Amino acid sequence: MIKRTILYLAVLLGQLVLSIEVSRSLAHDEISPEITNNSHPTNPGMFVRLMPTGLAYLREAGAKVVNEEVPKLTLPTIMEIVEVGELSISRATVTKYWAPEEYDLDLVRPNTFTWSMSKMHVRAMGDFVARLQGAFPLPSVPIQGQFEALLSNIGITTSVRMTRNRLGAPQVESVHCKSEIGFVDLEIGKTGLITDLLINTFKAFLITHFKPRVEQRMCIMIQDIINQDTNRILSTMPLKIRISDNELDIIGEKFHVTRRKSTSQGGQQERDNTLINFVNGLRDKDLVLDYGLLGDPLISKRAIAIKAKGEISWRGTGGTPFSPPSFLISTPHGTHMIEFYGTDYIFNSLLYHAYKQRYMDLTISPESSTHLKNVLQTTCATGFCIGETLGALGEQYPNREVEVHFTTTKVPYMIFSENSTRIHLHGEADLYLRPQIRSRSKQQVLKTNLTMTSDVRLWVNGTRVVGNSTLEKLEFKLIETTIEDVDQSAVGDLGFLGTEFLENLFTEALQVGIVMPSIKGVVLKNPNWYQKQADRNHDHGQEVKNAGAEVAKWSGEVVQGAVQYIEDHNDLAYVGLKEKALKAKMQSEDAAKAVEKAKKAKDEANVKLTTLEEFQINASILHDAPHEQKLAIQHAVDEARKKLAAAETALTKAEEEAEQKKIAFDNMKNLIKGDTELSVFDKAEALHKSIEAYGNKTKRLAKAQKAKEKAEMKLHALQEKLKVLHEEKQLLIPTLTNLV
Repeated sequence: MIKRTILYLAVLLGQLVLSIEVSRSLAHDEISPEITNNSHPTNPGMFVRLMPTGLAYLREAGAKVVNEEVPKLTLPTIMEIVEVGELSISRATVTKYWAPEEYDLDLVRPNTFTWSMSKMHVRAMGDFVARLQGAFPLPSVPIQGQFEALLSNIGITTSVRMTRNRLGAPQVESVHCKSEIGFVDLEIGKTGLITDLLINTFKAFLITHFKPRVEQRMCIMIQDIINQDTNRILSTMPLKIRISDNELDIIGEKFHVTRRKSTSQGGQQERDNTLINFVNGLRDKDLVLDYGLLGDPLISKRAIAIKAKGEISWRGTGGTPFSPPSFLISTPHGTHMIEFYGTDYIFNSLLYHAYKQRYMDLTISPESSTHLKNVLQTTCATGFCIGETLGALGEQYPNREVEVHFTTTKVPYMIFSENSTRIHLHGEADLYLRPQIRSRSKQQVLKTNLTMTSDVRLWVNGTRVVGNSTLEKLEFKLIETTIEDVDQSAVGDLGFLGTEFLENLFTEALQVGIVMPSIKGVVLKNPNWYQKQADRNHDHGQEVKNAGAEVAKWSGEVVQGAVQYIEDHNDLAYVGLKEKALKAKMQSEDAAKAVEKAKKAKDEANVKLTTLEEFQINASILHDAPHEQKLAIQHAVDEARKKLAAAETALTKAEEEAEQKKIAFDNMKNLIKGDTELSVFDKAEALHKSIEAYGNKTKRLAKAQKAKEKAEMKLHALQEKLKVLHEEKQLLIPTLTNLV
């Protein structure tokens, strides 16, 4: 009995192992090698890059937050024993705040940015108590009153490191903060007893104790905003979202102040079975996008790069058996704020899990589309129907409605190319006849294998991704049939006849579009879907070149007008002063050019260093790279860093000299200003502003003209294509007539 039981268990175990091996083999065969080649588990499925314009926006937003928080600063009671007695201040608050005149944001590799503000001013008011010790051992009388301190020329510099927590959420950390107050001015009132000794002592006390406390409090405020408030917001961001959500209220959902709208079940199944809404129907399934970070954000080429997982899976469980592909991204350029790179892994992971959950299986019926209402009939009421083209289907089964049951047999996949997207689909397409009596079952009359390859072009229209489709391949292979006079040749004609029809149907579905999810409170302005990056770079270069030519032309006219104005002035002494001013102006301009030259040298050194560092990173990823090559790269990186440091030193020196020349020129301008009229330089400056506005207008006109020319070229190309298609259609009509 025991031996029989052991033998039975061994047989079951063998069957289990065999079934696992078979399932593994099937899973491997279901996935095309096209989506597994050139892939790696560490590759991102999506890539987000915050551009310099976006960083400038964050800089402005950060300054706004600080401007709102500084007036709320309060200081604790400060008490200190000094040489002349004891001083204390209490209830010190900010009564007036002047926002910073200058602020900047600098990126520091590998994952840190430095944010600085300067030339801000604060007026603080509070109460003070002074107990002065006299020369005689008499009881001291406290002197009470109010003080008002003006803290001027305040500067704040803070460094923030960007990281990723263990769950994959973005996180920031303040690693350095420095606040400096330039000088302190003091007013004392309501004391009843004012002495120079008290004022001087109290001012020294403020500078020694109050000033550092304010500096400390400002840094504490900044660090709290970064380490607490910002991370609290970042922690509320869900790393997995249902792709059915058109608008995501990230913070509201985290704190349960909003409710997710439930999907109505009434009519949902009917809608999902229509071809037009099939893609959007996928979004209503339990498919979840995982955009958790794969690593810390990185600084590269004046931008912040973020690599995210980008996997869509059933209920967010993951398990996609292939990885994202390797891809290269272009150098940051343009004026847009953010760039999003989505690989085909996003869509292929969606298609894989939709395939595993059988979401791709559908029934195409006369109700699926108005185009199909008369086509899926065995007897043609008007025009064309399937009963006339598929053997003796119409004669053998008259007056019946036809359904096509499609089942995927391999994982559908798509491949992104430079100009288009190619979709591959394999499955079974079976024909069923609806019974004339509802109580009876549907009758299967045809079973085929289907292979389809479609070329899709996509673009953004508002908040939807839309496109058109061109079927490159549509093949049917006969498996079995009960229809008379139907063989492989007749089934093959279905692909020929159905190509144009399905092209129009898929294009109509793509024109309905796929709604892009958005975040509540975030407005996506002017989104673009770039397919030919090289062409766009070329157009952009032409636009800058044309605008630059216009500005140069009008700048020359400005100089000529200013010179003519000077020559027409009769006051010789005035002209003498202006000659000196012109000389100072030329020296100032030469110094400014030297600064620009130094900046250019610094930028070139920075670009070279960036290229070498990225090359070094790529070499470090390649474990089999020769050690000598890595040492050579490291040496080149060190030399590039030295050159960058030298360029930065030269730039600092040039900027200091330019500032001195500018001050000298400003002094000369003040000397030659008239009492009743503007100086030549003021007029030239006003004229320069007008020309600058004109140049901007010219630039916009040139851009609009370029867009118009491109649209006209595209329209002409479409008209030519339509003409060719019309001619091909006329040639095919006799052939179709003979086939029918």
